[in-house]
Amino acid sequence: MLLDQKTSNRSSLKELLSDARYAIEEAISEAPLPAGLIERIRRSMQRDGRLLTSESSAGLALLLLLSYEAASGAEPAPALPAAASFQFLLSAGDILDDLQDDPGTEVGRAAASEAVALVAALQALSHHTLNRMRVLSTTMERGGMAAARLSGFSLKALGGQWSDASHDRRSAVSIDEALVIARQKSGALGRCAAEIGAALGTADQDFVRLHGDFGEVLGTIHQLMNDIASVWSGPGDCSDLATDSPTVPLALVKSIARGVNESADTLVNLAGNRHHSVSGLQLRQMFWRSGAVHYTWGLAAVLKLRATQIAARIEEVRPASRLGALLQA
Repeated sequence: MLLDQKTSNRSSLKELLSDARYAIEEAISEAPLPAGLIERIRRSMQRDGRLLTSESSAGLALLLLLSYEAASGAEPAPALPAAASFQFLLSAGDILDDLQDDPGTEVGRAAASEAVALVAALQALSHHTLNRMRVLSTTMERGGMAAARLSGFSLKALGGQWSDASHDRRSAVSIDEALVIARQKSGALGRCAAEIGAALGTADQDFVRLHGDFGEVLGTIHQLMNDIASVWSGPGDCSDLATDSPTVPLALVKSIARGVNESADTLVNLAGNRHHSVSGLQLRQMFWRSGAVHYTWGLAAVLKLRATQIAARIEEVRPASRLGALLQA
């Protein structure tokens, strides 16, 4: 398996994830926060009682750590606190997504004051962890550059949440606009993770930006694949179809002229309806017949080629770089 692969004496990707989990738990345990809030933070970041189990969170942790490894030419252990810091910011965004997409979730049912406090605590803990790393690090300047990137991303992420929340679901979104949104979401996450890792490993800003380019393309690929997986579900769901989210598959369906494709017509009528009785299997078949799945796959394939080319440029400088392995997942 890819996660188990070792190169020379370097840790396997599975071992890196284990180290990242330990760094997150350590940062949570040592946070200067009330015990009850610490436990709430821990639960908000776990799935089935474990950290870093989702493909997105694990992938971004590895992206940050391997970017440090490629930029510095050294083992990624010094970047583990930065990986923890980034995960806290991701969790804050996930809570906002839950509140925005479905008020019936666990967080949505909780008191608003608790949800706001949890988001604020996660954001503060993110910056606290990275700043603590700067104090302990011998590379103060590089730590400052990484912190600046995290702060900049925090502002962009909040702006993106606001834009998504205020988006008029009745207005049409073109395929190009949906692709831009994908880049602004997971693409921005990937760029931030890669640039934080690289900035900690080198002072060469062109090399840092090259890592960011790789991370942005990789993140956008993951967003497109997630858009395919999230666009359908069963009746009474909070899928992208039910929430009429501005994704590439839905934008493609809506771009098809009425009367040309029966499946597309039906999907357009279902968009924004949380109470339809159409099964998940029927929805999958309709998206397949509309061409939306194939089109989105095609876009992802083009982006994968672009990411492969960027990874090759990084390997010209660091032949031992393992960033290309992330494209095999």
